[in-house]
Amino acid sequence: MTDIALYQSVLQKLGQVAPQDLSILDAFLTDLVLQGKQAKTVGKSKKLNEAFQSPVYWLEQLAKTNAFAEIEDPVEWQREMRKDRQLSR
Repeated sequence: MTDIALYQSVLQKLGQVAPQDLSILDAFLTDLVLQGKQAKTVGKSKKLNEAFQSPVYWLEQLAKTNAFAEIEDPVEWQREMRKDRQLSR
């Protein structure tokens, strides 16, 4: 994926984030950037680089930050998020 395509993809997904969830996203991205900087200063160990590339690692980080703690009913939240999306046929 080119840098431009990646940037456009991120912008498109950002447009789908509910306004009340933007602060959660901001906190997560801030933490992500700080951890990336720390990883560079620690050194380029193979194990650390593999961990940062693992989707499991990032899911664990989301769990640690309680990123979605305010969501009481995930199924209902997902329905609400999808309600505004236009489905194409």
